[in-house]
Amino acid sequence: LQQTKIGEVLDIIQKHSHGIITNVSLFDQFVKDNKKSLGFRITYQSQEKTLTSQEIDQVHSEIIKDLEKNQNWQVRK
Repeated sequence: LQQTKIGEVLDIIQKHSHGIITNVSLFDQFVKDNKKSLGFRITYQSQEKTLTSQEIDQVHSEIIKDLEKNQNWQVRK
């Protein structure tokens, strides 16, 4: 079983925060069929303006792309 460190995932999420991610929390984790699944809750918020769906989607897409590329992890949506 590949050991996924929660800190590695958090670092990647934070790297792409663009100042609009205010909170990240792990809400679930389980192992099945020799695979580890982690569930994270991400809060997107700006103090300066109301964020558009497009702004949030762009940051979220960057995070997913980096997670899948960096460690060859599979991201479920």
